[in-house]
Amino acid sequence: MTLTHVQKRARIATPPLADLGWALVGAVAYGAVGAAANLLLPQLALFRPAAAVLVLSALLRGPVVGFGTGFLGDLLVGAWQGGVWLHWSLGVGLAGAVIGLLWLWSDLDAAPALTRMDLQKIVFFTCAGFFVGAFFPALVDIILGAALSLALIVWAIPAWLVNAFWGTTLGTLLLVLWKSAASRRLLRRPADRQSLPRRD
Repeated sequence: MTLTHVQKRARIATPPLADLGWALVGAVAYGAVGAAANLLLPQLALFRPAAAVLVLSALLRGPVVGFGTGFLGDLLVGAWQGGVWLHWSLGVGLAGAVIGLLWLWSDLDAAPALTRMDLQKIVFFTCAGFFVGAFFPALVDIILGAALSLALIVWAIPAWLVNAFWGTTLGTLLLVLWKSAASRRLLRRPADRQSLPRRD
């Protein structure tokens, strides 16, 4: 079902139970992919495919689902790795919320295919979202006493660039595959109805 912009804004103000369910599904997927990446390449901090799950959830379901996916999913990854950093999980949630604004302000979810303009918007919102998601917790760390160079150069900038890379590349690919699968389902439905036996 395609939602109008008015209906989308209403869902932000009072999220339906289905959106909370989608946020939980996204969080579990984010946590599972993040944990699997850590198991496969535990020493490689540049391997962040979970960022693509966050981008997909936010673009398909909006800021509320994006925030829930990022915040809860990062908590799951932190628990798996043995260290939960609440303000960094909140940052990942904010990243999902910012990326989800594209769902709120566009018809990207209803479009059958992505245009060049859609791709440019996805790159912009993904980079902006992960920028907020990296620099907000870094600012909190600075306020709590961390060195400026450590919080920004060692923590924030690498996290922003790596997540933005995986979000824009793999996240966009997942969205294209999702739309392709959805289009095939829509094309099969009329044929399926015609193949059903008639009841007189």
